[in-house]
Amino acid sequence: MIFRKRVYHITSPPTVDDFHRFFNQFLYPVQVKYGAKLTGYWLDVSGREVTTIWQYASLSHYEEIERHVSADPLSRRAREVGLLRGFDLNDLTVKEEFIIHETADGVETVRDLDFFGEQ
Repeated sequence: MIFRKRVYHITSPPTVDDFHRFFNQFLYPVQVKYGAKLTGYWLDVSGREVTTIWQYASLSHYEEIERHVSADPLSRRAREVGLLRGFDLNDLTVKEEFIIHETADGVETVRDLDFFGEQ
């Protein structure tokens, strides 16, 4: 099982309420459609960062879901609507971390990735 932590930085405008609506309309449904499970969603005290935790069965499960998500029409629509609403999805994500727990080997690894998957 692995977990992906993604931190979104919300600039002004738009507001964090705008981001919550956008997340619920576009980002959440397309992930869940292909099997991702949202296990955490928090707003920090500054009101400018949202942290999400997604659960996947394995790294290959995550990669399969991401292939489907990136090809899904809702994802393309999210990019279009996001830009109209002031959300450039490439600029929203500050940091991603993958917490990978492989029970067969007893290995636990954390990989820090930026939005583009570079370590």
